[in-house]
Amino acid sequence: MKFTFTFKGLDGSAHKREGALDSRALGGSSQQDLIRNLVIERTEKRFSKVLNPQDGDVTVIVSREKNNWLMLEMTVKAFGDQFFGEDKVIETGTNLDQLIDGVLDKIERQLMKKKDMLKERWKARTS
Repeated sequence: MKFTFTFKGLDGSAHKREGALDSRALGGSSQQDLIRNLVIERTEKRFSKVLNPQDGDVTVIVSREKNNWLMLEMTVKAFGDQFFGEDKVIETGTNLDQLIDGVLDKIERQLMKKKDMLKERWKARTS
């Protein structure tokens, strides 16, 4: 899979807190690298059953919204279609893993539906 990342509104003065995020936790290149690595690792692991490694283009947008909301938007292009998932959480005391998993759950359901539909269509075609 090919990944494209965009980070919006993340400042460079933040410090990472172990295992959780606070209102200052997502800024600077080290936090962006942390998010980038987590998203790539989890996406490849979760979608390995649905997509071949060379299939799919993934676009990820991480942004800080008003009132300390952290938003993660992900678009996957595969099977000739686009699949979209987004989730947002308040940064204070929130686990980044839960945010990523929430978005991946939404997209994985969409991918499985499309894959099942294509399988059924193929079976009907060969019968």
